[in-house]
This record gives sequence, structure tokens and C-alpha cells, in this order.
Amino acid sequence: MAPGRIRTSTRPWPARCDFVKSGAAGGWAYEGTAFYIQSINSQQRCPQGFIGVNRAYNQRFAQNDSNHRFSTSDSTMHDMEPEGWAYEATVMCAPY
Repeated sequence: MAPGRIRTSTRPWPARCDFVKSGAAGGWAYEGTAFYIQSINSQQRCPQGFIGVNRAYNQRFAQNDSNHRFSTSDSTMHDMEPEGWAYEATVMCAPY
């Protein structure tokens, strides 16, 4: 099986990043910094000049096929729900 990909913010989970970087994370491989994000604030909002990025989950943990999809479009998130995707939340902010 090819190594999986994990995208995470180093702010809330530095230990997770360090674990993947160590090579001890099984199927996960550290590939470097893919992009930079702005965290949401304590009110789950983005600062001025940024747009919320939503995350959906395919709910396939039991099939060993877990995946997330990200979109700035609320309508895209709603369209994915009948296909089995679960809207999770606005999880980060991107420049607008």
C-alpha cells in the first residue's frame, strides 16, 4: 500500500506532525508543507480578507478508505451530503 497523505495544521497538533515526520506513523509519510492556512478564531469565524474552508468526511473508516474534501462553497458541501459525505465544519481560512 502506498503511503497515505495527511494535511494538518501544526498549531493545534504539533505532536501529530512530529510523529509523522519521525517515520513511525505506519502508512503516513511526511511530504513537507503543502500550503499555509489561517486558523479560525474562537467564534469559528475567519478574519477580514479570508473565506472559510469547509470540510466533509466520507465516513468510510470501516472500509479503510477515509477521506476528507475541502471547499469554500456551502452549496458544494450540501450537494455532497446525499452522496454519503458528512459536513463537519469550517476548519480553516483561505485568503479571499
